[in-house]
Amino acid sequence: MTISPLAGKPAPKEMLIDVARLEREYFERHPDLHDPNQLVSFGTSGHRGSPLHGTFTEAHILAITQAICDYRERRERTAPSTWGRTPTPCLGPRSDRPRSVGGK
Repeated sequence: MTISPLAGKPAPKEMLIDVARLEREYFERHPDLHDPNQLVSFGTSGHRGSPLHGTFTEAHILAITQAICDYRERRERTAPSTWGRTPTPCLGPRSDRPRSVGGK
């Protein structure tokens, strides 16, 4: 494996993200349901996307959460569900939002 020339150095300004913009886009942007790239899709470790491209927004997380709740209800699953926090700067202090979807 090749060691990056950036290893051990501060990231160059052009590589830094605007966290405030990322969070704003996450909560305010709504995916275009006619654009297949903006629909929920899963990779090897969950949903992939970015708020800046409309491919990872609060609407995505709420839709996934609601689908899980609906699935559990249809199968009469009553045991508690455990929710983990997504390690993303988009959510900030509002990471408990999906817990309110199922109404439980």
